[in-house]
Amino acid sequence: MKSPNSASPAVLALDLSLRRTGTVTPRGEPCVMVPPKLVIGTERIQWIRDEVVDLANLVHPDLVILEAPFISPKMMGSASKLLMLHGAVQVTLYDARIPVVLVPPACLKKYATGKGNADKHAVLAEAIRRLGYAGSDDNEADALWLWAMAHERYGHPVAVMPQVNRSVLEKIEWPTLGRAVECGESSGPF
Repeated sequence: MKSPNSASPAVLALDLSLRRTGTVTPRGEPCVMVPPKLVIGTERIQWIRDEVVDLANLVHPDLVILEAPFISPKMMGSASKLLMLHGAVQVTLYDARIPVVLVPPACLKKYATGKGNADKHAVLAEAIRRLGYAGSDDNEADALWLWAMAHERYGHPVAVMPQVNRSVLEKIEWPTLGRAVECGESSGPF
């Protein structure tokens, strides 16, 4: 995988999950956050949110990119907790004035594979093939694709992608980066 140059934005990518949150740091380092088994319910949401805050404090991102939550009928029992997690993380990042980009799951899949309905195994396989991903975790692979999408959008592609894959970038709302900090605003994330 080609690393972005020094002029590229510091992108933190997160594939939020109640069990295994995939992350990729601005340097392109994938990792998974796994809450302790005894941490459940709202405490688990708080634990994940706090881990995201700690990571943001460590890496000082210009932008955080998240896969938007997907709720299938099979997940209805855990759907409210997943939505609470997304809300908690997004509000925390908003309070810290860190721009957040939400990527619909179908857009992530199409960017990775060329097909918006690809399964997680195809997305993982393409991360291995196109991005040089050496792991086997689909959460890390999703976060890696989010990271790659942001770098492509801001002019620092990390892989050569077909136009059909890149076309989804136009469907996502991207913030303008690099605004000046106004008087009284914090210059750090938190």
